[in-house]
Amino acid sequence: TKTDCSLSTTGNLGPDVLEGKEKGLVYIAVSKKGQTFSKELRLKGNRDENKERASLSGLRLLIEVMDK
Repeated sequence: TKTDCSLSTTGNLGPDVLEGKEKGLVYIAVSKKGQTFSKELRLKGNRDENKERASLSGLRLLIEVMDK
């Protein structure tokens, strides 16, 4: 896509186990100019809380990577 960076997420926000992934297990990744940085999250809230925490964590990781 010829972008400078990208952000992606995958996992299970809940409320149940899904495809063998426990509730709250989320992965986030940021790619910047050929380098990829990833993070595993194990969130404990309900689906809406997990969605917000995953989103904010993704944005924090993006900012951290862009500042490098």
